[in-house]
Amino acid sequence: MVDFLLHTALFAGCLFETAEYALHSPGAKRAVYQKGDRVFYEQGGALGVLLSGKVCVGGRRDRHKLVLNEMYPGVVFGFSSLFEGEKHFETDICACRKSEVLWLEEALIEELLGLERRVGRNIIALQAEKIRFLNEKVLSFSSSDNEKKLLLYLEALPASEEGRREVPLGMSALSARLSMGRASLYRAFDRLEEENMIRREGKAVYILSPEKPDQETFTSEITPAK
Repeated sequence: MVDFLLHTALFAGCLFETAEYALHSPGAKRAVYQKGDRVFYEQGGALGVLLSGKVCVGGRRDRHKLVLNEMYPGVVFGFSSLFEGEKHFETDICACRKSEVLWLEEALIEELLGLERRVGRNIIALQAEKIRFLNEKVLSFSSSDNEKKLLLYLEALPASEEGRREVPLGMSALSARLSMGRASLYRAFDRLEEENMIRREGKAVYILSPEKPDQETFTSEITPAK
């Protein structure tokens, strides 16, 4: 389990002893969630490390539920709850299948920040990554170019190791989400395929490498902890 933590973004580059201390600290709690359960820590601010399974980040728009992101083993989340952070959240995190989370309480995070400076650097890097992700979302919703808007949305979707991205919305919901007509959305999909920027297989989409249009881009996924 310590080796698993060292492969997460929170403990990347940290000493073995730091991750081991975090794992066995009283401020580290493991919790299992069944499919459909809300994933949150009831005792206050804490960071969550997804050990196994899959969880989805969702929100609402015009009374419709939206899937904003999917998270896989190794992902760290919960930053907005730390240090007098949000008590009311505009998004929900739910288990898409049986999942296990390691919660690191706020007091433990403070200890780790004093124990090894690398932890603080990693937290800043994770927050910067979150800001970039949100900026991509904003761009995808505000771009006047339908093809660019669609591509930015697709790039923000989580990808499997094979580069497969599942579009969680139907065409009507997606066109509303991207503020374009259905006909414009179909044309944007067709244009991106014609330009060898994407390949579609049903609801699955592969974003193709601009250097080698016949090859898909790949993303890595940490192996679930055992």
